[in-house]
Parts: sequence; C-alpha cells; structure tokens
Amino acid sequence: MPRGERPLESEDSELGRFAADLRRLRDKAGGLPYRELGRRAHYSAATLSEAASGRKLPTLAVTLAYVTACGGDVDEWEARWRSLSTGDVVEWQIGEAFEHACGARAQLRPAIERRLIPLRFRHDVRAA
Repeated sequence: MPRGERPLESEDSELGRFAADLRRLRDKAGGLPYRELGRRAHYSAATLSEAASGRKLPTLAVTLAYVTACGGDVDEWEARWRSLSTGDVVEWQIGEAFEHACGARAQLRPAIERRLIPLRFRHDVRAA
C-alpha cells in the first residue's frame, strides 16, 4: 500500500495553490497512485510526487505530463505555469537556492538578489 503524501506547507502562496490544485486534479482522476500516473505521464513517480509537493515549481514538461495523465485542461495549466514561472515564485526559488548555497537565511529583496546572483545560476535554479 502506498504511503500518503506529505501535507503541503501552505496553500497561501501561488506555488502552494498550484501544488494543491495538482493534487486535487489527481484525486479527480481517481486518486491514481504515482506509479500508475508515472506510466501514463512517462515520468518517474518521484518526479511527479515532487511536482505536487509545493517545494518548487515543476518544469513545464512535467506539469503538462501530469495534467495530461490526469485528464486536465492542458491549456489552462500551461497558462498557470507560465504566470508563475515569470512571477514571484521564481524569485523565491532563487532566494531559496541562494540561502542554501550560503548556508544562511538571506534577507534580500528580489531586485537586489537578481544583481547578486549571476544570470547563469538563475537559469540553473529555474530549470531545477
């Protein structure tokens, strides 16, 4: 029997709502186990579970595969993903990566943060 998902830390953020809605979509599709979802989506169960964890924005490809496997509206989800990928969520992820790399809690404003982190690193974080 598969173990249950970890509860989301928060649904108060856009990223939290995105993850919660992915989980709801999976529930509407019959609560597919992640292994079955993985077979349908052609991604590993771990990748799909991470996509709905709310810890980071999944890639567009993973998001659309997840949604397709659950019978969701791909155009709607792509639009949601694109709005999140250009907004504060990506800036938060950059800050999270910066904090992790520095080993300290960074209290930087996003505008300053962008100047401190090289462009190449920002793209690597976004793709992760």
